[in-house]
Parts: sequence; structure tokens; C-alpha cells
Amino acid sequence: GGNIAYIVAQLRVPRALCAALVGACLGVAGALMQGITRNRLASPSLFGVTAGAALGLALFSTGLVALPFAGGALLMTCIGGALAWITVFSLGGAWSPTTAQGRLVLAGVAVAALCAALTRLTVILVEAQAQSVLNWLAGSLANVGAEQLQLLWPCT
Repeated sequence: GGNIAYIVAQLRVPRALCAALVGACLGVAGALMQGITRNRLASPSLFGVTAGAALGLALFSTGLVALPFAGGALLMTCIGGALAWITVFSLGGAWSPTTAQGRLVLAGVAVAALCAALTRLTVILVEAQAQSVLNWLAGSLANVGAEQLQLLWPCT
């Protein structure tokens, strides 16, 4: 009985809550993208935000960028996503009043491809951490616990 209670309380519940919070955040991100761009098909992946966040995490996880505090991975994913978003909007001419939606989408696809290539390069160059980064990029919740839930909760 004690092992089952531990597994449920310490492993399963934090993972399920993290999955629900991340899913809710992704839904809100998609809705914001659609509202900002006035495009029903807009998504964070289409505009390079997802790939930029993945690059930020890959740089942090492999030790190429070091931050000396607990929320370093979270901060690097936010920075990577934000830089990708700013780059896409700058390249796509979103700051001008006559922006074409197609130009913005093409800039997003280009930035997403560049960030994805740089993420792969990072994983190849630092083989020791490759499995950890690839598991995270695949959406694994295997290492999620109460500590990660505490970091994620205020962000939602």
C-alpha cells in the first residue's frame, strides 16, 4: 500500500498536473497568436516560437549557456521563444501597417527552420547531454516532479 501511495502522490499527480498546465499554456499561446496576427491558422510553431524555445533549452541543457539559479531552463526557453518571435516580426515586416500575412508566415517558417537546425547542431556537438535534450524535445514528462510543478505554477 505504501509504495502505491508514494507513486501516485509523488510521481503521477505532479506529472499529470504539469501536463495539464503545459497543455493549457499551449492553448493560450495559440489563441494569443491567432488574435495578434488575425489569422485562424496561426500557432507558435508556425511563427518559430516553439523552435526558438527549444533552441534556448538546448543551449542551457548542454551547458553552452549557464545560468546560476533554479529557473534557468524556464528562463532560457522564454528568451529563445521571445527572440524568435521578435526576429519573425522584424523579418516579416509586422511593424509596418501594410504587412502581408504571407510574408510573416514565410519569415516564421524560415526562423523555425534555422532554430531547429541550430538545436540539432547543439545536440550533435554536446553528445553527453543529447539524450536528455532529445527526451525533453519529444515531450517526455519522465523527470517531472513537485519541484518542476512549483516552477511552472506561477508562470500559468
